[in-house]
Amino acid sequence: MATPADSQQTSGSTRWAFVVGGAVTIIIGILLLLNPSATAPFVVQVVGVFFLAMGLFQAVRAIARPDHIWGWRLALGIVAVIGGVIALAQPLALAVVSVLVLYFGFAALAALLAIIEIFTGLSQPRAWGLVALGILQALLGVMMIIYPVAGTMIILPVVALLVIAIGVVLLVGAFRPEMLRQGLDFRLSHR
Repeated sequence: MATPADSQQTSGSTRWAFVVGGAVTIIIGILLLLNPSATAPFVVQVVGVFFLAMGLFQAVRAIARPDHIWGWRLALGIVAVIGGVIALAQPLALAVVSVLVLYFGFAALAALLAIIEIFTGLSQPRAWGLVALGILQALLGVMMIIYPVAGTMIILPVVALLVIAIGVVLLVGAFRPEMLRQGLDFRLSHR
């Protein structure tokens, strides 16, 4: 049976995991902003090591302790190991491919959101703000497709800022977990 002391010790170790994770994430984000050409391949290699370790763990678990989804675990393990090996063997190429996939994914998402917002705005009375937002997002998607070189130069700093923001959220979660819980409760109650 867990005692309050066990709970506090777990809470303390969780807090340190959030602190370390947040600090490392912020540092990686800053490095991505300052020197993206050197940092991106490094991040890809770290992700490659993670995929390799996770893939090996899943494959061994699927074989050692088969259950009703052992085949899926084995397939996931094999795919993760292959992805990890590719990331370690060709980190620069994978970093470039990742940025391009992310970039064109954002362009497609902007176009899809534009269509949804335009139709939603047209179907509701006095919702011209949604129509205007949809038109702006459509223009963004078109500009991203027409000018991919300029757009890809912008995407990495945006990702770096997002990584820094995630690190800040992790640090806030370490010292003020109730703020994160309240934010989650607010989101879930307003769906």
